[in-house]
Amino acid sequence: MRPSARCPTAECCSCSTTPRSCSATPTAATQVVAQVREELGALLAAGLDVVLDHGLWLRSDRVEWKQLVTEAVGVPRLLYFPVERAELLRRLAGRNEREDANALTVTESALDDFYARFEPPHGEDAEVIPPGSF
Repeated sequence: MRPSARCPTAECCSCSTTPRSCSATPTAATQVVAQVREELGALLAAGLDVVLDHGLWLRSDRVEWKQLVTEAVGVPRLLYFPVERAELLRRLAGRNEREDANALTVTESALDDFYARFEPPHGEDAEVIPPGSF
């Protein structure tokens, strides 16, 4: 078995002084995603197995990342964890109470925006992880 590495989540910022408010600009987000893409390619080129823990809401984004992995001679694997909106709201309520750096507040309206833009991976050979199994 090959060694594994975890590719960092494509976070939009590192709000170290005020973790509950994000002031990242699209430029900062673009720079972070570019850095993650570069690191992912390097890890794959080094022969490591890599997990990219990132939402990939849009099919076009998934196609782009899959192409990057394939070009780096990796084997892409898409895992889809379908979660109902009500469960997401329940989880966010708890997360929004936390004070750590990984607990950026997500409002219900922001969730609705994410949910409306999400394109489920139909016809993309995704492995569906059944609700209740995670």
